[in-house]
Amino acid sequence: RPKDVLRVIAVGDSFTFGVGADDNETIPYNIESYLRSKSVKAEVINAGVGHSSPIMQYVNLKNIFINQEPNLVILLFDLTDLWDDWHSERMAVYDKAGEIVRFDPTFVDGKRSFWLTAVNYSAFCKYINDKIVRSFKKMKHLGLKNYSQAIKEKKRAKAAIINSGENISDETVLEYDGLLMMRGRDKKDLIDKQFVRTAKYILSIRDLLAEKGVPFILVSYPHGIYVAGDEWKDGRVTWGFEAGKTYDDYYAFELLANFANENKINFINTLPYFLENKKEGVKYFFDFDGHMMPAGYKMVADGVINNNVFKGVIKRFMPYIDLE
Repeated sequence: RPKDVLRVIAVGDSFTFGVGADDNETIPYNIESYLRSKSVKAEVINAGVGHSSPIMQYVNLKNIFINQEPNLVILLFDLTDLWDDWHSERMAVYDKAGEIVRFDPTFVDGKRSFWLTAVNYSAFCKYINDKIVRSFKKMKHLGLKNYSQAIKEKKRAKAAIINSGENISDETVLEYDGLLMMRGRDKKDLIDKQFVRTAKYILSIRDLLAEKGVPFILVSYPHGIYVAGDEWKDGRVTWGFEAGKTYDDYYAFELLANFANENKINFINTLPYFLENKKEGVKYFFDFDGHMMPAGYKMVADGVINNNVFKGVIKRFMPYIDLE
């Protein structure tokens, strides 16, 4: 890194990468454009990887990105990261020293699975797994009557499992609910229990960067259900969220804020900025996929660059720059 360049690395998942947007419409690009508009010779590296979460982001930072000599690392935390950490930890492969060397979809809890290997390398086995094995598993969890009722009512079996209540174990709910962290206080105990894992990897990132003297900012952003009732309207069916409802249970964001405060981590929650500045008639999320449209990515970037935490960190490097 040239000495006069402010290098920022933005780590995160597909939202950071910018699925649904061009390269010049992503969150990292918008942050870089802002800094350059303030005469900062900035370079914001987009290190977003689809389906990654703090466990994988820690490994990538340790093995790849820390060598890029960043001045600042921003972790754009997605509310799906709770499930992704659980899933990725299951398929982690470790060396003799206990360090993660890779993530392998044919492994489960440190052991290679014959069936998952077949599914990964055989189109026929993948078809059998997706169309038959998974269907029978859902039928087993719901029971034949409830499974048939869900199909009859054109509901997704996965959504029925997620919302079935006390008849389904926490382990089963976790297996199927990739959006567990968005369930709010109704699932507080399970969220808290699973967040312990995610917290461990965020703290590993904090400590790794602290050893190198690199500032760290943890950033959260909303999904469509928090922004408007007509956002992400088709995808809600798959995950069992109510149509037309704007959700206002912000427990996930409160959990992150309290965790960051307790562990002396710089934290920016862009949800309030999103809600205060959203415009009537503007779509911020795709209806089915749930990823942000360019306007959504711009809103998150603006929520970061207009926050005093971000400005304060940048001022450490360039106290003479006017960021107002």
